[in-house]
Amino acid sequence: MTKVLTDYRLILKNEFEKRVQLNSRYSLRAFARDIDFNPARLSHILNGHYGLSIEAAQEVAVKLGMNAKQKDLFCNLIQAQHGRSAASKKHAKENLKKSTYNYTEMEADEFKVISEWYH
Repeated sequence: MTKVLTDYRLILKNEFEKRVQLNSRYSLRAFARDIDFNPARLSHILNGHYGLSIEAAQEVAVKLGMNAKQKDLFCNLIQAQHGRSAASKKHAKENLKKSTYNYTEMEADEFKVISEWYH
């Protein structure tokens, strides 16, 4: 099923899960260190208690090695949710509607089979 990505937290969670798949000892604390965040703050962001500023989002995008298209998507998702003004939120939402970046959602067991090549 193809869906349009609607929450920037999913991008962060997916990146974290990908890293855990590569190293089972990888922790949220290590992920926070890698993106230069306080671990408690990152936990609050992932759980929806706090938002992420556009400036911090741009730094995170660089540290995660996102390409220009991924960075635009990530920043527009944040701006659409946490923009300072109604105009900036509206502009970001319009950019997201124009975006052609879609993803396919799959169940965890399907992902596990695909991600573990030796199966």
